[in-house]
Amino acid sequence: MKCLSKLALAACLALSTAACAPEKATVADTPIGPDHSKPGAPITLVSDSSYRSEVGAELNLTLSLRAHATERLTVAIKADSALNLISPLTPVELTRDSDGRFNLDISVRTPAAGRHYLRIYATTAGQGASMSRSMSVGIQVGDPPSSTQKSSTNADQGEKLRRMKADESEP
Repeated sequence: MKCLSKLALAACLALSTAACAPEKATVADTPIGPDHSKPGAPITLVSDSSYRSEVGAELNLTLSLRAHATERLTVAIKADSALNLISPLTPVELTRDSDGRFNLDISVRTPAAGRHYLRIYATTAGQGASMSRSMSVGIQVGDPPSSTQKSSTNADQGEKLRRMKADESEP
């Protein structure tokens, strides 16, 4: 009988200490998903996101952005090292036009062939907080690389080989 009562008392103590102990959350128990990510500003790029230019040309383009619940938008433009940004060189504060868009005229010089990008940083401020969004616009300078290139694997050495079309021209 004494053994049975000791066993019952030990079981009650174990249950009461387990019930009083605080629960410890682990990293695996914490849900991480789209509900917990940092929201970006409700700014979207309305104009084209890809442009073409010849090598050495000056490209003038107009970016159109749409932002919800704001009347002013601050936009900064940064160019890849292979592009020469002519204007705007400093951040620009834009106001909404009659269509509800924010338009920005950009001039860039394209001295080198290849695929290059303009990075757009847009910030909106309101109600004591600011939100921002970054986007990019691609500029293909010159002709894009040929799509007839095929790659294959050399099974003997495990190296990747690229078969390219021969460019033979007579002088």
